[in-house]
Parts: sequence; structure tokens; C-alpha cells
Amino acid sequence: MRFFSSLSVSLLAVLSVSSALTSDHHKESLTVYELNSQSHSSSEAPVLNQKDSLLYLADKFDVSDHFKLGNSQDKEELIKFIDSQHQGLETNLKPNLFILIRGIKNDLFSDDLTPTYQISGSIKDSYHLLFKKFPKILKKFHHKNDLIELTNEIKLISPKSDSNRSLVNHFKYFNDQLVQIWQSFTRGSGSDNEILISKRNSQLKLINDKMFINELSQLIHLNEADVNSQDILFIELNSLISIAKKIGSESSTFKFSGKILKDYLQILSKKFNISILVPSISNEDSSALSKKLNKRSNELNKLFQTHKKRQTSDQVYFASEESCQTSTNSCEGHGECIQVGDDNSKWLCSCSSTFNKSTQKTTVWTGYNCGKKDISAQANLLLWSSLALLLILVGGVQLLISMGNEPLPGVLEAATIPKKNL
Repeated sequence: MRFFSSLSVSLLAVLSVSSALTSDHHKESLTVYELNSQSHSSSEAPVLNQKDSLLYLADKFDVSDHFKLGNSQDKEELIKFIDSQHQGLETNLKPNLFILIRGIKNDLFSDDLTPTYQISGSIKDSYHLLFKKFPKILKKFHHKNDLIELTNEIKLISPKSDSNRSLVNHFKYFNDQLVQIWQSFTRGSGSDNEILISKRNSQLKLINDKMFINELSQLIHLNEADVNSQDILFIELNSLISIAKKIGSESSTFKFSGKILKDYLQILSKKFNISILVPSISNEDSSALSKKLNKRSNELNKLFQTHKKRQTSDQVYFASEESCQTSTNSCEGHGECIQVGDDNSKWLCSCSSTFNKSTQKTTVWTGYNCGKKDISAQANLLLWSSLALLLILVGGVQLLISMGNEPLPGVLEAATIPKKNL
């Protein structure tokens, strides 16, 4: 066991020493589900205090040499728990993913998942420990990492030696791709997406919460990325709080959104070692959290407004060729990104026509991403042809009327028997 290979200066001075394990339930706690390590067979998940949860994670990520156990009377029980959770992890080469999901009840997961453990104490303090302090510890001691913010919701711990930084590049233009990713998902593009949304497409279209669309799109985008087995990600998901505030936590849309989120995390578990953290209550710091959510909501409103304007515009300028190609999916394969003038920071899609050999028809493409069929030629032809036919019809009717009003020739008029007035 690697936990006690060396005991050095403790980084836990800020935490009080308490018992390693306790069976008491606290009013505030975080329930942790490790999707890839469902080895705990007891119906009651063990309860760790905040210090011991950090010791457990330190051992899991091989930075335990920088911690010490202290004088815990139940240290043997803690060691036993750690051993039971780490069986088989040495052969697991998946990257790790920590996800904090606010706004849901534990029964969303507890119906078919067993909690690995609970973290007692203030949720605010546990959040600070696991999502603020622990990433900095990993950055300092775990393979000389960098701490990188991929989006407002995702932080990445990645080795400095990873010069490729595939995840960083993958999320570089996520904001430009957001709507495109969501639309592709709701259409069922991709084998995983098709299985997930089978028979749910109509319900998905009812979800219009921008925060939920943004967060689920990030998970979808993450699933499509090439990852390094040493990568560690921390993700905060708050969209279910946003939905609950708008339409209530008992609404069918809220429950459906939670189910979709849960199912997609199961898909991600094929690629990542996932730890889901669920707070027992959602108001650990309601004022600060509300302020944070309002700020993010305003940012997303502006982002979606930008996307909406693009849909009605034929020309949208991008800051670089790479941004243009990524944001338009290489002009949807119907054109290419070109530089405008001498300004290297202005790029747009130049659309071209395509010829279909089977139908022997040429299609002209338009739109900011060359994704719309240009039917202006056909429309003009239909318009002027219809107008010409209308003029011919009107002229023909007028001709018939004028011919009917002309007097008969003399011969025919003489042969006509005049009516007698009685």
C-alpha cells in the first residue's frame, strides 16, 4: 500500500483533526458516487470527515507522500476503506473526472447506484476543499501539472509535458460551436447520442434553458475529445437549479433533464473515471451562488443572441482561419474560409456550388456557414413565370370580353330574327 510509504510535512494544518470514519449522518454532507468503482457492498455508505476525504483522494492520485495520517484512533478502518476502493485501479488508464451537481436529490442516482462514501460537514467548506484547494495540490505535486480553465464550468489538470494539449485545443472555440453541438445532439448524430435520445427527441426540444444546453453540450464535446490518461477534470453543473427556479423541481422537464444528465454521465464513464458529488442541500451559500448563476446566465444570453444573429446573416467575420473552420464546420463542406482584404483578423466563408451526378442538378449554397441552399434563382424563375402566365390569362379573358361586345356583321345581323314587343 502506497499511503504510508513516506510521511512528510502535512498540508492539512487548516483542517481540525477528527475521527477517520463515523456512521453519524449530518445535516450537511456531500454524497460521492464513483461510477467506475462500485465496490462498496454495504447499504450504508461510510461517512468521512473533510480531512479524511482529502487523505483518500491524496492516496488515489499518488500524492500521499505529502500528507500524514495524524493521530486518528480509527486509522486502520480508514486504511481498510482506502484499500477496498483502490482495488484494480493500477490497471485503469482512464483520465479522472470530478463532477459537482447542484440542485438534484440523491434519489436520482441512489435508485441504481451505490454511494461510495459521504463527506460530512459544511458543503461550502467541502466545495472549497475539493474544487479549490485540491486542484492546487494536484498542480503542485502530481506530475508537475498545469491548472487550466477550459470553460467557466470545466477546469483541467494536465501534465506540462503534454505539449499537444488536445483538450485545450478541443475547447478553444467551444462558444462558437455551442449551438451547432446542441443541434447535432438533438438530431441524434453519433452512435452514443442516437442511443441516448431514442424516443426522447420531442422532449429534448422542449428544453430551452440556456444553462442546461450549455452544460450538456460541454459534456457532449468532452466525450468527442482525445484525452490524456493523466488528465484530471473538475466540472460544476448548476443548470438544474436554474430549471427548478423557473418551473419547479417537480416538473416533468426538470426530472427529464436530470435523467438525461445522469444517462450521459454513464456514457462518459466508458472514457473517464467519474466521481459525482451531490450536495445534501442546494443552498450552501445561496446569495453567492445566486450571484454566480445570474452572472453566468447573462453571459449565456449574450452568447445565444450572437448565434441567433448569425443565423439570419449571410456574412459573419471570424478572428482567424482556425476559428472560421471550427465554428462553421469548415463551411459545412460547401466552401472555404478566406481572408477579407489585408486584415488577418477578418475571415469568412466563401460558398461554392455542388453538382449532384445522380439528379444532374447544381445546388448553390449560402449563409454565414454555407449551410443554406440558395433558391433565389428558382424563386425568381417561379415568380416571373407565374407573373407571365397571369398576364396571359388576364389578357385572354379581356380579349374574349371585348370580342363578345363587338356588333355582329351585317349578314349575320340580317339573319337574326328581331324580338317583337308584345
